[in-house]
Amino acid sequence: MIQPRSGATTVAVALLAAAATAGAGAHGSTQRYADPIVLSGADLGAFLGAPPDEISTWIWHHGAWSRVLSQVDERDAGGRYTAAEDDRLDDNDEWVVVLGDLGEAAPADAWPEGVGREHDRLEVTVTDPEDPAFAARYYLFWSATTPAGAPDAAVAWDPAAREVRTAEYTIGLADPDKDRFIGVKRLSLYGDAANLIDRLKIRGTLSALGFEQALTEESLIDALALLGQSPSFDPVIHGPLRVVLGADGGFAYANRFALFGGFGALSDLGGGALPVELKNARLSLDWSVDASGAVYTDPNLPAGVTVDGEPDAVPEAPVPAWREVAFASGRLALLSADVPATSSARVYYKDDAAADASDTGDLRSFGDTGVTAPDLKTLIDTGFPGEAVVIPIGRQVTAAQLAANRRAPLVAEVAGGPVRPTAPPTTAPTQAATPTRTPTRAPVATGTPHRPVLWTSYYLPFAGVGWRRP
Repeated sequence: MIQPRSGATTVAVALLAAAATAGAGAHGSTQRYADPIVLSGADLGAFLGAPPDEISTWIWHHGAWSRVLSQVDERDAGGRYTAAEDDRLDDNDEWVVVLGDLGEAAPADAWPEGVGREHDRLEVTVTDPEDPAFAARYYLFWSATTPAGAPDAAVAWDPAAREVRTAEYTIGLADPDKDRFIGVKRLSLYGDAANLIDRLKIRGTLSALGFEQALTEESLIDALALLGQSPSFDPVIHGPLRVVLGADGGFAYANRFALFGGFGALSDLGGGALPVELKNARLSLDWSVDASGAVYTDPNLPAGVTVDGEPDAVPEAPVPAWREVAFASGRLALLSADVPATSSARVYYKDDAAADASDTGDLRSFGDTGVTAPDLKTLIDTGFPGEAVVIPIGRQVTAAQLAANRRAPLVAEVAGGPVRPTAPPTTAPTQAATPTRTPTRAPVATGTPHRPVLWTSYYLPFAGVGWRRP
């Protein structure tokens, strides 16, 4: 990390999901691909209490201001995302921007026309540990008056079709009531009409009190209902920069998405401990027949295999941190955790067009890729399906490069205005763990006491934050 200036806060931004429209602009880092930058309200201490719609983001370039797309999302006291809380920037709320066209250092007295001066501006400087020459500056303004002409939205949610749409992809979410399964029912890239996905497949055996039940993405609906949990992953926030999928935080940005906020363990049923175990677990993405001809690669299989409904030999170990599927319409990089070689998790891959009556969906497998594990924790530790990044054909971005970026997150320095005192800093989290942050207010439980929770902390966070003070 860079050393903070006096009166500045330095934040490590773990950029593990979702981004802007067509990638970094002309002045972007050569090492990055439209990475999202997510800072907490605590990181923007001088702006605590600001109404979210009074915060705007600008860059200074060639002696002029340009407004850039940004978003402020609210979270409740338990850390869950919500469309409306108190309409004020709190410690755990989030400001989001995407690394694209980059700004330069602005003169101290420079101010966008039409933006009020009732509050000091904040300067966010982003640097890249993989590219020492790189620096991007963003300026945040808190003003009740902001000129018209906000940037166009980069992502949209169509509730009737249950689809998230961007210029790069369309993803359709299953309706548990109508479709009778949980997860994804559509994926298309760059305007192509082909639906590339059959569904996300979930397998496992749920064991409790001597009873066992087979779980799939279909039977999970009833299991969740019995536990008083909602199987819906409808967006709770659909802003112009990102859509938040569920209160626990799946995300969809313009060129990347992560579907679920969590897939956790069952516990504390009815006020008492209930021993629950999920055995022989599997998560996998099964493509459709329209994906035929795509090429699957991972670090264990650099030459790749063709998705064609014919069985292939794909190494089961080690579980890779990245996989890539190159379709005719675009490429999809699947980024998950760095799994130790000692893990009992294994790669799952099945390419077989023969019908299987015991299967779900179209009853066939076309490049069905995922992970298997003997228990839920081992499955969770793989981070699959993690983050999916959409890459156009011909773009010189690789899944291996994107995985390397996750190991070396960007660093953001926040300066300007009074600095809010905080408790001693925590270190930046590793990629395989859920990050923690020293709270600036009394900790609040993140779940409802004595209520079983199935969907909790599954994918690696999109933006984990570690920070330090001078």
